[in-house]
Amino acid sequence: MRIFQSYLHIPFLCFLLYNKEKSGFVSNWGKGGFSMKNLRRMLACGLLFSQLFCGQAWAAEVHTPCYRNSVDTENSDFDKGDWKYKFTADFGQEAVLTDGEKHTFLIINGGLSAEHIIIENGRAFMELGALCDALGLQREEVKDTALSGKTICVENEIYVPVRAFATQLGATVTYGMQEVMPMGNPCINLDNRAQKITKEAAVQNVKGKLQLYYPMFQKSESYQKLTPYVGEMQTEFQKLQCVDETASFWVIKGVRLFLVDKATGEIYYKLGESNTGSGSYIETVGKLEETYENLFENMLLCG
Repeated sequence: MRIFQSYLHIPFLCFLLYNKEKSGFVSNWGKGGFSMKNLRRMLACGLLFSQLFCGQAWAAEVHTPCYRNSVDTENSDFDKGDWKYKFTADFGQEAVLTDGEKHTFLIINGGLSAEHIIIENGRAFMELGALCDALGLQREEVKDTALSGKTICVENEIYVPVRAFATQLGATVTYGMQEVMPMGNPCINLDNRAQKITKEAAVQNVKGKLQLYYPMFQKSESYQKLTPYVGEMQTEFQKLQCVDETASFWVIKGVRLFLVDKATGEIYYKLGESNTGSGSYIETVGKLEETYENLFENMLLCG
């Protein structure tokens, strides 16, 4: 894969496209192995970008941070100690993870995204068109496109720096979430939705939902088959505290780890730890409203 870097301003790219026959730039570059067709595609991305105006709406498709990561029995070679793990997002995205190989996840507006991320020299890059789609950009003629900076080209596609691009367009960008994502992997989180849930409200909402759902769980067959929790579980609910935040979530911790979507108030919970190398390993993120029984079963079994 051939990657080369550019520090061109987007308006300059547009100028080159418009004056490709006059400038001689295209034909000269073509002598270095780049065809007119491929270069035109690259510069067309720049022209498209110069005509994009940042709207307030993001992509309409709704994803969540929910996933399941467990031992991949098909791709693992247990005799050689080569363990593989299968990651599956709620919308069907799959990936094979390996111990010691970092995989950077992407969450946009509260949901996992399958868009490709390139990490180069500690900076994250994303394909221009895909990022524009994710940000819900609308085409509109603008005279001055202020965005400039380092870009890279991969297989004739322009990749832009995620943080610089997204923040200039009004989004919040955070990096981390190793405790949330499987096997301690990092996650880039972008969000430009209006924040409607305060930190204090997030904590109270989690406590309230747990108090609501637990009596319902006690009436279930699952509860009857399990050894009752020693002590007052409701007391544990009151010990929850907000310990961190990302672009999309308040991170609440106590009896388990919870994520509260800052824009919608949806509550998610994390089960499992990043201790791989055993057949019983599993990490999941679930939606509390839909799968609270799984959460309480885990709490009764694991304490």
